[in-house]
Amino acid sequence: MLENYREVNEGKNPPDGLEQSRHIRKGKSLKEGDLLYVQLNEAQTEVVALYPVMISRTQYTVSVLDLLPEHLRAPQSANELCPASRLFGWVKHKKGEEEKEEQMALRSRVKVSDGKLAKLSGTFPITFKPLGTPKPTAVPMYLRPADPNAPSTEGRYFKKGYDEGPKEVTIRGRKMYLAHSKWKRESHREGTKFNISAKDVVDLGSEFTFEITFQDLTDVELGALLWTLQLEDGMVHRLGYAKPLGYGHVKIFIEHLYMEDICSRYANWSSSSVRDEKDKISFYIQKFKEEMEKAFAKPFENIIQVADLKAILTPKRERFPIHYPKPNPEGKEFKWFVQNKAQHRKDLPDLTYHEVLPFATEDKPLSYNKTER
Repeated sequence: MLENYREVNEGKNPPDGLEQSRHIRKGKSLKEGDLLYVQLNEAQTEVVALYPVMISRTQYTVSVLDLLPEHLRAPQSANELCPASRLFGWVKHKKGEEEKEEQMALRSRVKVSDGKLAKLSGTFPITFKPLGTPKPTAVPMYLRPADPNAPSTEGRYFKKGYDEGPKEVTIRGRKMYLAHSKWKRESHREGTKFNISAKDVVDLGSEFTFEITFQDLTDVELGALLWTLQLEDGMVHRLGYAKPLGYGHVKIFIEHLYMEDICSRYANWSSSSVRDEKDKISFYIQKFKEEMEKAFAKPFENIIQVADLKAILTPKRERFPIHYPKPNPEGKEFKWFVQNKAQHRKDLPDLTYHEVLPFATEDKPLSYNKTER
């Protein structure tokens, strides 16, 4: 562990006013007088692990990747590609020289142009509120029971965190931001190292146009692409850094769908082989939905991936306010996560946490008052 500390920090200079931990600066071995965190077994009879401390943290023996189902992992060969990889391209992470003969990449059959400004409703400067970074160690926000029939908010599954293993827990879902029902332009008082300022934020009602060029798509693949662009009624795409604060709602409309018959191009000298098939958009999307229903053996809207996306990307008037747990006037939202741990609750012997993040489709708020002391 001491060697790992040094390897990770080799060549790094700490910010002004700070110095590296003595575990990094000193030798490989511990000496008398060094402080350690001692972890014992459940019977409290044997030492399981030792950790040098100024501030340290126990590592999980099970990784995030270990909990990810096989069909969601990055493909390792061209034969394992998912529909998205076949459409938008794929590059393999090379592991060794012995794999030179294997196919390592597949180019995209879809190209997206830059967006051109068609209508500007105005711009404004703003300093955004500080935004946090992912905290995978907050396991009630990142894990769920592996049993699909288990209650989504049952905390007993998270006692050991990731070390519960793939038989007990799995990754909770997509890391996406809910579409806010109300958008409020609110500039933070000042810029700090935890937030950013923007000079020309595009205002509501502005419009951009762009083109997507595709080739050699089946009807189902084209339908998937079209559905991904248009989505369902009421759904919006999210764009930009300030998505957690309600910015970046984008709605895409397809103005034209130009198709070219390659055979006709070479069979005729004069007439154009390009035609506008906008009226067939619904036909291709229906083809895609039918194929999805066959694959999942259920109605399209009941497929969990579709239901999740619809819940996440649809602004709802009745949706509860979206913000960090227990907003703190001093900017110390982390206190909610600390207080959320229930290890001191005698009335909750089987729970590790007061609150567990509900699924997007459940649309339930966290009960912030439960963690107040």
